[in-house]
Amino acid sequence: MKAKSTDLPEQRGLAWCFAMAIFISAFLVFQVQPVISKVILPWFGGSPAVWTSCLLFFQTALFAGYAYAHWSVSRLSPKWQGGLHLLLIAVALCVLPITPSPDWKPVDGAWPTLRILGILTTSVGLPYFLLASSGPLLQAWFGQSFQNRSPYRLYALSNTASMLGLLTYPFVFEPAFTTLGQGQLWSLVFIVFALFSAWLAWRPIARASRPNETQPATATAAAVDPATIPPVGSRLGWLALAAYGTAMLLATTNHVCQDVAVMPLLWVIPLSLYLLSFIICFDNPRWYSRYWFGRGLVLSTMLATIVTRSGGMFPVMVEIVVFFALLLMACMVCHGELVRRRPDKSHLTMFYQYCAAGGALGGLLVSLICPQLFNEFLEMNVGMLIAYLLGLYVVGSSGAVARRQERRLAPYVVGYAGLLAIAWGQFGGTSNSAIAASRNFYGVLTVAEQEVPDANQSPKRLRELLHGRIQHGSQWLDEELRRVPTTYYAEETAVGQLLRGMGEGASLRVGVIGLGAGTLAAYGRAGDTFRFYEINPDVVEIAQRYFTYLADLPAESDLVLGDARISLERESPQAFDVLVLDAFSGDAVPAHLLTVEAVEIYLSHINEGGALAIHISNRHIDLLPVVAGICRHKGLHWKHVPTRMNLGNGVGTCEWVVISREAARLQSLEGEAAKARSFGQDEQLPLWTDNYSNIIGSLRRAE
Repeated sequence: MKAKSTDLPEQRGLAWCFAMAIFISAFLVFQVQPVISKVILPWFGGSPAVWTSCLLFFQTALFAGYAYAHWSVSRLSPKWQGGLHLLLIAVALCVLPITPSPDWKPVDGAWPTLRILGILTTSVGLPYFLLASSGPLLQAWFGQSFQNRSPYRLYALSNTASMLGLLTYPFVFEPAFTTLGQGQLWSLVFIVFALFSAWLAWRPIARASRPNETQPATATAAAVDPATIPPVGSRLGWLALAAYGTAMLLATTNHVCQDVAVMPLLWVIPLSLYLLSFIICFDNPRWYSRYWFGRGLVLSTMLATIVTRSGGMFPVMVEIVVFFALLLMACMVCHGELVRRRPDKSHLTMFYQYCAAGGALGGLLVSLICPQLFNEFLEMNVGMLIAYLLGLYVVGSSGAVARRQERRLAPYVVGYAGLLAIAWGQFGGTSNSAIAASRNFYGVLTVAEQEVPDANQSPKRLRELLHGRIQHGSQWLDEELRRVPTTYYAEETAVGQLLRGMGEGASLRVGVIGLGAGTLAAYGRAGDTFRFYEINPDVVEIAQRYFTYLADLPAESDLVLGDARISLERESPQAFDVLVLDAFSGDAVPAHLLTVEAVEIYLSHINEGGALAIHISNRHIDLLPVVAGICRHKGLHWKHVPTRMNLGNGVGTCEWVVISREAARLQSLEGEAAKARSFGQDEQLPLWTDNYSNIIGSLRRAE
């Protein structure tokens, strides 16, 4: 009795140690994803594909961690399990802190996905692998130490910690700590986790040194009846459902970020919905109703199709809510069907291995395979079509429908009619004006032609470059007009007035961040120097192949391939008379180009009397207060110059902000006075820095 009473506190302490190790590991597993992704996001131009590439890495590393845990528990004795884990802990501690060195910044835009995978592998690979393996491994050790207690509470604790790790990042850690501080804090908490895990790993080694103590049996002692092994079809079903759920997660996140902005909040929300569906479905099968969630999936697919075909007529928040609802319904159905197909407990480790492998496969499809197969972001369209079919199947297979509509024709007619509507909505009715298209890490580019009506003569043909749905330059195909600047760069716009006005005197040095079709080269004269910065090699190829602005440029020109901010950081002062910033992809805003630190870099390359012209046209985000806030902080003069569309002359509706150290530089600029804005000294303006940017707060309130 005496021994029993003294052992009780020790057992309680051991249980708390298991709980703390599992809680911290689950928290760190999900929090490190936005932490490290935000660090490297500016290194790759702020592209939405940065996050999908990071998720590919984390899904693959999660699968590797699960595989290691399964192999260790089933193949090694407890002593060797503990010894190997201690070795991995020691090596993982040696790579801290996880924040990658600036030396990893790419010098150009080539092979971005492979570079991201390389950076993550070297900086956070082993610590993340160790954390990923901790859930199943520590739960197995808990089961060996407490054979009469279920590890389910630890599983629930792990889910709670995972959700906390995700949701506390954008609302607590991101605004409270710098990017560097977040990485250091994460590394400190990892050390705490390592101490708990090391003690738990040491226990079986210490127990083995006591020969009279009974050792826990390894998993290999339990014989498995081959007849109970799930068939190949069932295992492929697990793989497919897990892969589809992850693919929808990545495709939805990519779709939303393409049209709004690349920021941790729009990463965390869909990942939280994915995790929430997993928690709900695996908590209790009763929470998943095939009839209701199948209907929800069908309905959300229809709504998302309407939004997709609307051409941007809905407010951005409506679009976000609709696509996130579709993601939640798709994940609920996927994970609910996985739970329905769970095997016997003796094969649960196999089941979770297939689920993890499916997650890695889904990430591989969206991040690496789809960009090679499609010239557009068709994975979202394909995913929505599959969602509709899956929803119909689940509803049709539910007991309620089978009882009520077993022999009725109407549901099948409605289902197939809806299928045709969804298919047309995703793939039909597209324009045939495209003459070229390409897709890579940085987005989808399309070259199209259209006829522009002219009241005085026959229609003129215009060739345009589109990034997603947003035009990035155009050119008249008529020989006499092909050197006339168009769209956002026409002579009526702020940048056109600036270049024409400053070009009346001596030769100019002009820097252009964002090549587009190369339209600004139309302002070049003999004796001028134009230096273009472009991160996307496909943009360069298209500008040189399908447009003649660069070929017709009489001025001296240079082209720098890579992220403009990184390139300017590494260059000596360029002494630009004008620096033009127009590097936004679609409507997505790479926030690292509009921070106080970024503007300081730009100013270091501009002459004292020079000017910085920033293109701020955006359907969803009001960038003018952001730019004005930076100008107020730096004591700079600025002017907002909106321009009205004139389709016949090829002029597009646009907004520019021109910044200068000298107020006189801005006086001659004229725009649509009724829409020009300014701010009083008492008005509060946002201030974006490298460590803080509130894009949600800059969303347009009325669209």
